[in-house]
Amino acid sequence: MAENRRAKKISNMPSVHGEIGSRSIKAANVAEKTETIARHAGARLAAAKSSGTLDAIIVAPAEANFATDILTTNPDDLRALASANVNVIAL
Repeated sequence: MAENRRAKKISNMPSVHGEIGSRSIKAANVAEKTETIARHAGARLAAAKSSGTLDAIIVAPAEANFATDILTTNPDDLRALASANVNVIAL
């Protein structure tokens, strides 16, 4: 229930992405942060020789949950961390 209120609150905020951003937030699958995900994120960071911790925390659960697409306004950094099985799509 709390997630729905948060999604609604965020979707009512003004956005440069308008309706697309609102629908994306409502459709997003938010993964739980676990030690396994954190280790996967760390491995991604090491492999890419990156310090983009937040980017890795986005990519790791997406891959762990077999996501095929990641929507982002920061595609270059996420592409560097994502496997070839994940499409990083710029908004």
